[in-house]
This record gives sequence, structure tokens and C-alpha cells, in this order.
Amino acid sequence: MKDLLRTTRELLSQLGTEVVSIANEYSDVFSDPTINEQLNRFRLAYEEAIANLDSPTFRIATIGTTSSGKSTIINALIGRKVAPMEADEMSAGILTLSSSNESKMIIEEVEGSVWETGEWVGVGDEDLYTHIRDRVMRPYHEKRKLKELPAPQITVLGSLLPVDDPSLLNLPSGVNIEFVDLPGLKSVQDRTNLKVIQKRVNKAFSLVALDYGQVDEQHRKELLGELKKVVKYLQGRTDSMIFILNRVDLRNRGDLPLDERIAKLQLEIQKILSLPKPPDIIPFSSLLLYYAQCAWGTNSQSEASQISANKRSQFLKDMFADCAGTIKQRTQGNRHLRNWFRNIEDGLEEGQSIDDETMRQILQYALDWSGGDQFWSCLRERLSESFPVLVLTPILMGVLEIYKALSSAVETIAQTRQLQTKEQVKEQKRWITQRRKELRIKIEEVHDNFCQNIEQTIEDLKKSDPTKEGDLSSSFQKRGIKGFQSLVDAIREVRDDLDIKLIFPVRDALKNNSPLHELEEKLLKVVNPLLTKEIIKAYDIVSRRLIHFKKSSSSFFKEVREDDQKAVKGLMDDEKAVRKLFQAMRDAITARSEFMLQTQSKKFEGAVQSLVDENIFQLITFCQSNVLIFNLDETIITNFRQSMSDIPLTLPDEKLFDMSAVIKQTTKKKKEVIGTKQETESYESGSCFKETKSRQVTRNVMGDIDYRQLNLPSFDAMAEQWSSGISKGKESLWNSLRDWIIKYMKSSSRAFVLSVNEMLDLVERSLNEQVRVIEDDLENQMQQWEGIQSRMNLITQIHYNLESNLMND
Repeated sequence: MKDLLRTTRELLSQLGTEVVSIANEYSDVFSDPTINEQLNRFRLAYEEAIANLDSPTFRIATIGTTSSGKSTIINALIGRKVAPMEADEMSAGILTLSSSNESKMIIEEVEGSVWETGEWVGVGDEDLYTHIRDRVMRPYHEKRKLKELPAPQITVLGSLLPVDDPSLLNLPSGVNIEFVDLPGLKSVQDRTNLKVIQKRVNKAFSLVALDYGQVDEQHRKELLGELKKVVKYLQGRTDSMIFILNRVDLRNRGDLPLDERIAKLQLEIQKILSLPKPPDIIPFSSLLLYYAQCAWGTNSQSEASQISANKRSQFLKDMFADCAGTIKQRTQGNRHLRNWFRNIEDGLEEGQSIDDETMRQILQYALDWSGGDQFWSCLRERLSESFPVLVLTPILMGVLEIYKALSSAVETIAQTRQLQTKEQVKEQKRWITQRRKELRIKIEEVHDNFCQNIEQTIEDLKKSDPTKEGDLSSSFQKRGIKGFQSLVDAIREVRDDLDIKLIFPVRDALKNNSPLHELEEKLLKVVNPLLTKEIIKAYDIVSRRLIHFKKSSSSFFKEVREDDQKAVKGLMDDEKAVRKLFQAMRDAITARSEFMLQTQSKKFEGAVQSLVDENIFQLITFCQSNVLIFNLDETIITNFRQSMSDIPLTLPDEKLFDMSAVIKQTTKKKKEVIGTKQETESYESGSCFKETKSRQVTRNVMGDIDYRQLNLPSFDAMAEQWSSGISKGKESLWNSLRDWIIKYMKSSSRAFVLSVNEMLDLVERSLNEQVRVIEDDLENQMQQWEGIQSRMNLITQIHYNLESNLMND
């Protein structure tokens, strides 16, 4: 790595020096507007690359499954107690730990911050720890129960173990290290936070923390399912990962041998993540290493520790208290070693200080027993493999690409200088005028065909049966649409997730009258606490109110008299409760869908990019077949690809779902007794002689009574209406994607047109200049351009060596 970094710095310096030199020597050539713009872009990219290469950064992101102990691992690896680790939720922010000679903490102010923000200098670790825990994480968790909030972003600058002790990673001098402690998926339930985290993971080597407590037969399937989601959602590089199986010190006597468990886990992870070979899995005891390493500090063991006696004693006391089982297990059968540890523990209780030499021995045992030595050895090996890709290539990619565009433009002018007669120049100018017209027509044709194809494809998708969307792939292939099947698969995955993770759990809870805490536990895994609270509240009210309804096969219904004001109000409240449940579900489904769309962002962007590339390829092929003069096809293509790097792909951002409850209120009249009346009735009495008599009788008075009936959907019908809203939302999503794709294609076409015009304008200016050259100074100009081309060939060789140096290491 040291030789590679040194050689890379030397080659980059040579490249920049030579480009500046030739630009100064031949200022008349490099003053051309197009070449001058390319030159300025090169200078900016070169200066940025030089600065970044002078102090490159190796980034390590920690991601993990639920309760895997990421923050404890981070503290153990940096030799400092900085990342809060009292509870799982404490690691819900984005904590960046960067090596620096100064001690500093920066808490960024983001929209909606409810925690303390600002900068603090010279803060000790204990104050850093309590500040992050009490003034940032706790307020964040309290407030996010009430409203959606972005994750806190905290940067801590200061000493880091692998920088202060270079022997751990053998990094070249001047290479910085940055650890990024990222929240688990349970704390990342919105699209904005996920997007920020994905950017961090994409640029870093990843440590994936797994919990040993979940690797038995019962829990392993759940663990692997969560692991697949973690890696997929966060979009980490699977070729740059080390898996840490944490808390192996909790093994029981009846457990399978650790080697067998790890071997089995390796094969399963290799399969679910489609890895080319079994991954590195390090058995780890983070708590033991954390205490021992923090009791020593960040210094190399060859130097004196900077940790105070009191601080060291407290870390060691905690180690003996929390890791007693591990120490006992590791010293089993070695009475001398066990007594040695007992004497140290007794001395600590008596107030004795532990000297550096004793502390070194304790740390060595901790590194061996915890898996620390194995981890640093594995990371050294992986770093030597990934150093060019993870550290150097991102720094150099921009300057290398821009040089290609600059070189192509200079080469185009060089070829015009080979024309020796005015007639040749005139012929080429006529040829360029014709090509310009043909290219414009071709670009319009490709763009129009693309838009029509996308429009028709979107309409087909909107009309398709969701269960038969896979059948559309053959139709896509026939029409030359290769990227849409992956879009269909991505949207199907989003829809399935909404059904399985949100709709079905709420439906089943309603049908089974499940306790609130059971449903809440399920929902908190997929939506934020605020949305979960709204659903649970609405669920509780609806569950209690519908007990008083009658039930049919597809609905609940209840009747009340219109003149019973209390009953009518109750009926209105019943309807209001159901509508609130629908509103809560719509908000949750919308939030979850946005999150899931972000998890699929790579697939969306890749599919759209492939669609655009297919059509841009037609233009490139046309250029290669029709713009052969002066290698102008290569110049146009190089310039176009450079300009396209400035056009970002972004996901559509809008509310997609509208799911209104199908609720009916009807009125009807019923014949009922509305009162009584007294009437005189005649009757005969006596047996022989009939006598007519009269009597008073009470009779019921019948009348029409107005009734109001409320019909609410059954629990299954509610779920169907929610799913129907998702299906309708899918149409809106396809419309958004269509607009997004066409917008990107328009940007691509526009960039291609600009590139074509810019390069053709460059040639025309050069041809006009060549007329003057032929008249005044042809021979000298030809000699000058021989010199320019010779110099450019040498610079291009440096460029080639720089690229090869990265790829062949």
C-alpha cells in the first residue's frame, strides 16, 4: 500500500505538471473556448485530487442486525468510550469518528432538529459520551414519538486506535481513518435517513455485526432474513465486508462447536448475498475488548499509555464485573493465570493502580480471547486488497475522465492541422454542415421513438393484471425494452412488502382482537413510532366500538333511531373512528412505500440508466458510422460521457396513495308502536238474556319511525380497500417513473446535442484557423503540432500508467 500510494502520488503529480506545462507553452492552442473549458475543469479536478491524495481517508461503516452491539464494537476498535451503548436505540443517529490531532465535536443542524447543535473543542471522552447520549440521542428518541425527524448527524474528531497504532493496519503515513456508526434498520424507517446512510455505506468498507444469540437453529433463519435486508436496503458493497459474530462469550456448554456454527453461517450468508466465496466471519467478544482497550487507550503498546490511573481502574473493575464468565472460562485449567487475574481484581478493590506493563498483558489476553487479534489481521489483509478501490480510485476517477475529454479535443485540432490545401478545408466544412443536420434529425428520431416506447410500455403496465406482470417481459423484449422487467420486479416487491408488513398484521389483529402491544411490536419494525402510535390508537378505538355492531359476510352494521341524539352521535363517532384508522394506514403505507422505493433505488437507477444507454447507444453508433473525420466520434462520445456525470438520477418524490373508506349511511322508515290510545268497546254479557255493555280498552298506535344505519367494511374488506389503494397508487407511481425516465432521456439528448455542437464548433474554428495557416505558415505549424502531439502522447502514457497502477495492484 505504501508503494502504491507513493507511485500514485508521483504519477498524478507528473500528469498535472505536464498538462500545465504544455498549456503554458502552447497557450494559443489551449485558449480555444472548448479546450480552455476542458483545461479549467482538469485543473480543478487535479487540485482536488492532489489535496485528497495528500491525506486520503479509509472509511469503515458499521451496520448490523438488531441488538448486535455495534456501538460497543466501535468503542472497542477505536480505544475510546464515545458511542453511546446503554440501550439499542442509542445508536439511532449517524456518528462519524475521524482521526485528528485536535479534539472536536460537531453536531449538524438539520431541519427539525430538537437536540443541541453546534461545535465543541477540547471535550473529554466522558463529556462527549454523556453529551451525545443525553443531549442528542435521548431528545431525538423522545420527540420522534411525536413527529418525524431526520437522524442526528454527529462528527467526533480526535485520536483513533488504528491511526495512533499503525501496526494494526499497516496503512501508509498520512492516511486517515474514519469510522461511521450507523443506526440499525429498526431506527431507519424513512426515506430521507435511509438515503443519507446509503451514501455513507456505498463509499466505505463495511463491518456487519451479527448477534451470536441468534445463530441457533430457531433464530438463524430470522437473522439471515434480517441480514439480507440490512445489506440490500443499505446498499453496502458485498465485496468489501467483514462479518463480526458478536457476543460469542455467551455460548452455552451444549452449543455446537463454534467452528461448525461459523462454517454453516458462512455458507448460508454466501448463498443469500450471492457472494463469490464464503465471507470472513470473526467470532468476537466486544465487551471484553472494549473494557481492556479503553483501559489502555489509543496509543501503540510500544509507547506509554495516556489513560489516567483512576480511569483505567474503573474500566478494569467493570471488566471483571461484566466479563467474569469469559475470564473464568478462558483461564480454566490454568491455575497460575486464574490467580494472576484474581490478584489484579483484588488489588483494584484495595485501591491499587495497575501499571502499564500489567495493562499490556491484560490487553494481550483480551485481544486474543475477544477475537481482536483475528479481526485486525483479517482487516489488514482485506485492506491490502481493497485499498485501491476504496481509497484511491474515488479520488482519481474525476481527473482521469476529464483528462480523456481534454486529450480528445486536442487530438481533434491536431488532425485538422494535417490538411494542406484550402480545397480540403472547404470540403471538410461542407461535410460537417451536412453531418450536423443528419445528427440533429437522428437525435430527434431516437428521442421521439424512446418517449413513445416508454409511454406505450407504461400504459401496458397500468392495464396489466398484477398477477401476470411477469408475462410482460416477452412483450418488453419484442419492443427492445430491456430495463423495465427489473422495474416491475422492484415495484412488486414494494407492494408485497406493504401487504405482508402492514396490511395483513393490522387485519389479523382486528380479526383476532390481538393485544395492543403485539401489534405495536410488529409495526415498530417497519414504521416510525409516531405512525405506529396513530395506528395503535385508531386500532384500539375501532376494536372496542365494532363489538357493538352486527356482522354480515362483508360488513359490520348498526341501526339507531334518528330521534335518539346520543345514539346518532355514537354512530358518527363510530364512522369517525374507522376513517381515522384508514387515515393512519394511508400515512403509514405512504411512508413505508417511500422507504421501500429508496431501498430499491439502485435497481430503479440501474434500470433507467440501461433504458437511456440503449437509446444513447444508437446515437453513438450513428456517430461512429457517420462522423469519422478527425476521430470526431470518439471526441463527441468522451465529451458527452463527461457531461452526463453531472446529471443525477433521483427517485420520484410524491404522495402516491389515496384510500378512502367505503362507508355507507342509509336511512329508512319502520312501522312501530309510537303510543297508545283509549277506546270504548261494546260487548255482550249474560248467558240467557243478552245484554250489551261497553268498556274502555288501550290500543297501540302504529307510525313510521326514521332509522339511520351505518355500514362499515369487514376487517377483510378493509384490507382489500387498503390493497386497492396501493394498486391505484401503482398507477401514479408508473406515471412518476415515466416522467422521470423521459426527463432523464431529455437531459441525455440535450447533453448529447451540446456535445455534438461543441465538438463540431471546435472543428469549424480549427478549420478556419487552418485556412490562415495554409496561407501564412503551414510548414512551421505542422512542425509545432508534431511537437504538441509528441508531448500529448507522453502525457497520455502517464495517464495510462496511473490507471494501470490502480487496476493491476
